[in-house]
Amino acid sequence: MADAPIAPIKRRMTLPSQPQREDPIYKPAESPPQDPAHQAVFIFVHGLGDSADGLEDVADQFQNNHKLPYMHWILPNAMESREAMTTAWYTPNSFSAFPPDRPELAPEEDEIGLMKSIGYIESLIDACRNKGIPSQRIILGGFSQGCALSLLLDLTSKKYAGRLGGIVGLMGYLPLANARRIEDLRSHAGLPPNHGSVPIFLARGQKDQMIPKSVWNQSLKKLQELGVHESDLEVREYEGLGHSLNGPVLRDVCSFIERIVGTRCRFAVRLLLPLDILGRPAKPALDFVFSSSSAPKDITTVDIIESDSASIPGTRNLIYLGEDDGYADSIMDSDALGTLEMQIRRDTNDYEHYLDMIKLGGRGMGTRDYVPRPLR
Repeated sequence: MADAPIAPIKRRMTLPSQPQREDPIYKPAESPPQDPAHQAVFIFVHGLGDSADGLEDVADQFQNNHKLPYMHWILPNAMESREAMTTAWYTPNSFSAFPPDRPELAPEEDEIGLMKSIGYIESLIDACRNKGIPSQRIILGGFSQGCALSLLLDLTSKKYAGRLGGIVGLMGYLPLANARRIEDLRSHAGLPPNHGSVPIFLARGQKDQMIPKSVWNQSLKKLQELGVHESDLEVREYEGLGHSLNGPVLRDVCSFIERIVGTRCRFAVRLLLPLDILGRPAKPALDFVFSSSSAPKDITTVDIIESDSASIPGTRNLIYLGEDDGYADSIMDSDALGTLEMQIRRDTNDYEHYLDMIKLGGRGMGTRDYVPRPLR
């Protein structure tokens, strides 16, 4: 008989608890790797007037469709705010479609509330790190106020600025973007002037009446001023969408997260194909290896797969999958590009990821902390 699905755990002793704050919703990964260093976490922060319950459906959609099965979900809760008269991460201010010419005329922002909430989110990241999950495999994101918190933490946190795997900002903005307050906070935290290289995904509905276009543009401009490189910033606007989420947004979020913390074979493809032997950008002719993504869920025997359809100049077009304690060694042997050995988990999603990345030719992959090594 198949095992019953793991029920969401609404209270977890390893996650911090605070008086007057509802505990986070914790949804464990469907298929977590045994080694915590290979696991991943998405801390997904709700917006003004909402709660973790309001985002649980998003996590359920991903898990019910077996998307990102190696990833844990943590959905934190904001506290009730007297000033906002609802749940809020900080006291909101009113946006103007026409920002003032001088920063000192801009509405005052609740910096104290922002920093207090950032401190709480840092404690959740601490809990993940204490479980052995590397910071570069922790994704932080949120909707509206949750987006604002995520961006500001990535820019100003003494502990985690520039160190997380990626940031997902949905229907939000960058707070404290006027004048040089963020630069001052970075300096006070001992951070370098420039942001560094953390992938950021930003989404906005073109009919969003809550976040004016001018505030969105100001946020993008400030990110550029802070050294966020164009190659690390994925910006999407969705026609006909207001201050809400829809299927296309969630699909793009899924693709973004997969590129960052997907199976290690994704990194193998990226590391194998970024340059040709002369150091120029490679243009791989490899189209696919598996004819479909519905490969067997478990590998019980050693398989050697050769693809007549796949072709990289200088390669033998050989992929070797060998059983080894629940893992498989994936070896792509290339005379021109060098030899790389990586490990991938034995589940359907790894095959799907492999297929997807092969189709993409390895583009858009992160390579931090993954260094190719010669095959022994």
